[in-house]
Amino acid sequence: MPFKVVSQKGFVKGVVASMDRFSVPKGAVLRASNLLLSDRGAFTVCDGTMALAQGALPGQIVVMDVAVNANTFGITPLAGALNAGQLAVYSWSTTPVSAFSLLQNLPLTSGWTIPQFVNFAGSTIISLGNGVTPYQYFVGGGFSQLTTSNGTGSGVATWKPNHYYSVGDRVVETDGNSKQSTFQVVNVTVGASSGTMANASPIGGVGGVSGTTTPGFGGTNIIGTGNTVSDNQLIWMLIKENADFGKESVPSGAAHVINHSAALWAWNTAPSDTDGSAGVIDGPSVLRQSGINNPNSWPLANMAWVGKDDGTQGTGIATFTVAEAGISPTGSLVLFKDYSTYQVNGTFGIQNFGITEVKTDMGCLASRSVQFATGFGIIRFCHLGFALFDGVNDRLISEEIRPYIFGNAEISGVDPTRLNTGYAALTTDPPMYACALPTKDGRNTRIFCYDLVMRAWMIVDYMNSSANYPITCMAQLRPPYQSGFPATACLADWTGAVATIRRWQSGDVGWDATNPPTPVAWMFRPPEVGDPASRAYFRRASVRLAAPQPGVLTGFFNIGSEAQPNNLQPEGDAGPSSGMPPDVTTQARYNGNMDLGVSLDIGQTGPSMNGTYSSSGPGVIEGVDYHVMPKNPRPFGQAF
Repeated sequence: MPFKVVSQKGFVKGVVASMDRFSVPKGAVLRASNLLLSDRGAFTVCDGTMALAQGALPGQIVVMDVAVNANTFGITPLAGALNAGQLAVYSWSTTPVSAFSLLQNLPLTSGWTIPQFVNFAGSTIISLGNGVTPYQYFVGGGFSQLTTSNGTGSGVATWKPNHYYSVGDRVVETDGNSKQSTFQVVNVTVGASSGTMANASPIGGVGGVSGTTTPGFGGTNIIGTGNTVSDNQLIWMLIKENADFGKESVPSGAAHVINHSAALWAWNTAPSDTDGSAGVIDGPSVLRQSGINNPNSWPLANMAWVGKDDGTQGTGIATFTVAEAGISPTGSLVLFKDYSTYQVNGTFGIQNFGITEVKTDMGCLASRSVQFATGFGIIRFCHLGFALFDGVNDRLISEEIRPYIFGNAEISGVDPTRLNTGYAALTTDPPMYACALPTKDGRNTRIFCYDLVMRAWMIVDYMNSSANYPITCMAQLRPPYQSGFPATACLADWTGAVATIRRWQSGDVGWDATNPPTPVAWMFRPPEVGDPASRAYFRRASVRLAAPQPGVLTGFFNIGSEAQPNNLQPEGDAGPSSGMPPDVTTQARYNGNMDLGVSLDIGQTGPSMNGTYSSSGPGVIEGVDYHVMPKNPRPFGQAF
């Protein structure tokens, strides 16, 4: 019989490790490492890394971001490292290879290892866990703990001159009855215009500036609720003849913070519920909102319990934009607990504010795995794997790579006891969600990569899975465009008491944690060739690739075996059978060329066969061709 060519190409579905080897769909592979879908329809070896900052630090880097000067748009890259129960905050430069410069040591909640940096209202907010009140940092300035609008940890909000207030903001002043009463901004007038803007507008969307002198809160006609006072661009209304509605208290902590709708939000604000005797309520299921554009204003009215006393706590937070046909996009806040998800619409104080539970039993277990991918939704890691919330539906998207998550005889699964060391970031080339999670073999090197265009998974093993270089943090740094520093996916590793921040997927060749850089080792395993009951002679495999550098391609071929019955009955042409045809490993050297066909001899007969191909260095794998000669069915008892 003549040879026929069996081709495997058009790799558009990524890794599908959860299916039987005979059932893997066309365009998918069973296993892969350090290959991405950058070239659509082919596998591209992932980029290496380049160090941006490095130094001997007291502990691992667990948070990084870029602080922005609100006036000049100048940037100061920041990194936070663990330091004996504290967070050591460092600055560094975008000019490689930068040293770290210590700015401040901040208190950290006991046992907390996942602080956050968030840019808000001209400063960088630093969350330090639910047992420590957050801090703020000003570029070129210093650090200070957040307060209320009166400069203390609690009290009442008082009026300030030349201050921006939004509709819904409240202050406590003395009214015409000499009572401490609560006044709220209800309307805004701009200049000499006779028009007003109604309170139905969202908080943060309408506001104005107060005057230079105290308005007439204590006028003789300002007695009783409903009376109004003009104040430059603002109109205040007396809403309560006591100070209750104007009280403030800074959160006692914040496990998670985010900038949303011109306000700072804190989620999971204390290790346990406070008693509320002073009107101050914080807890593991409490959501708090600051004043508009003011991290030092925390009205007590801006708080809510979310899933109180359900035995779980707030584990993640993200913003999301919901769009409907014919309706302008509106932003919402999404809260995650261990096994539940909630959507927050609007802000505290407006008419349509509400918190609703999403119809799902998937929450978030790896807090820093939460990322919003534009056009797709919010991706995070939960008890079933990776899930995507699109604003309406919540669905599992990682079934194809389930063995990489839960493990099997060949693959070490994710370690559920160390999910606090997991981090996610977005990449730009290709557009991906990338999440580094710890595995049960003790490593922190596996990066789960979800291609946002192809909607397919690939696996990257940082430093070729070396246990000596654990990933301790990941983030996409997004400075303003004036900085000349593009949005860059970065990771931090830790080895020998030295912490390093490296860029990834930015065109670098090789893992530069070593000198010279270690070539990126890659492998893939296409689906099985043949059928369980077939029989064929597998002559060779030819791998089509483009490689700019010389290398060695290794093919390991597993020839299928059959269990043979005992040959007790006489039958013509019968014979003994081992049932165990040999596996074959072959290698072929190739020169650097952008159009290569590398042939690997097999020379074995069997019912089916699969190959695992591996090499190192940059390249694009376009497909595999097998030369196969079908053979007649085997007589009873005969070996292959």
